Amino acid sequence: MAPSLDVVHVASELIDCASPSLSSNRAVAERVARYLEQLGFEPIEWLQYEWPGGVDKYCVVARRGSGQRGLAFISHLDTVPAAQYHARIDGNRLYGRGACDMKGPLAAFLAAASRVEPADQTAPLYTVCTADEEVGYHGARTVATRSQLFQELARQGGRGIITEPTELAVVHGHKGTVLIEAVAHGVAAHSSTSAGDSAVLKAIPFLSVVKELYDELRFNPEWHDERFDPPWPGWNIVVSDHDTPVNVTAERCMVRVGWRPMPGQPLEPILDRVRRAAERWGLELHIAGADLQPLFIDPDSPLVQSILKLTGAAETRVVSYGTDACVLGQYMPMVVFGPGSIEQAHRSDEYIDLDQLAAGVTAYEALIRGFCCASNPSEHVPA
Repeated sequence: MAPSLDVVHVASELIDCASPSLSSNRAVAERVARYLEQLGFEPIEWLQYEWPGGVDKYCVVARRGSGQRGLAFISHLDTVPAAQYHARIDGNRLYGRGACDMKGPLAAFLAAASRVEPADQTAPLYTVCTADEEVGYHGARTVATRSQLFQELARQGGRGIITEPTELAVVHGHKGTVLIEAVAHGVAAHSSTSAGDSAVLKAIPFLSVVKELYDELRFNPEWHDERFDPPWPGWNIVVSDHDTPVNVTAERCMVRVGWRPMPGQPLEPILDRVRRAAERWGLELHIAGADLQPLFIDPDSPLVQSILKLTGAAETRVVSYGTDACVLGQYMPMVVFGPGSIEQAHRSDEYIDLDQLAAGVTAYEALIRGFCCASNPSEHVPA
């Protein structure tokens, strides 16, 4: 087997392959695929799809070894935008867009896999690398519906590790993601005349209902879950009339709501009120994510307890952000577990501590050996 990969070198290479969500991620996908080939992953699936405007997107799914069940490490290849994408080291930190979210954790998986001989595996090891996690989980949906390897893993009772940064705490639950978009249409005209029809005025009654729902979710304890911080569902409201000048009646007004429901909470009562309000006031309505689920797995489950035992992780927790588990967690049990801190993600000076990267490699190697290399994995990691 080739020498072990250097995690800092791999992470730096991946960071230098710029992959903001609105651009093609082909360069970073190709780089990951070359590493997987080097590490003995076979077969490797390429799942391509196209964004409006002809932007090609790629998901990469691969398997090493054979047998039943197995373990998947799930990462996303896209990042939020940045002014620069070059990796640099300063002291104990690796800087660059994607350093912690999540090219650093992906590099930790690749380095960990390089430390394990394929011949030692008695169960398969999978990796799933998605596109567009930052903008609606389109890559995860593509994997769930088109990847034969992922469907094989799900049928065989596989388990998943989402490699988002958690400071190597085991995250057993997170909030979901629902996007509500309502558009009011009017007629643009000079505001000194009566020829216009303001889209903003049409949106105001709908906005009043949206504000009522905000108040209910924010202040009614029936919607609260004290395990989360904050303990209420997110309900973020954004309004745009597309910079209409003040002397013109607005032709279009968009109301957008980012809703973060928590595990076990019913979506339909809220969505029904939104639908009725949009219909009553004549707004065009689009809802995305209502088919997705917040992540939750019992912290006392065999998967969580095995990860704690194998890695020495000190705690389990829940978080308020979402991951590809909103899609992929509907097919198999999974947790979120990765090096780095979400507090450093999406910042202009995004970074990951080198100590966290190294600890991530060690933890991931322990998981690969515990789930995929035991003489009888089911004895070490119960179903």
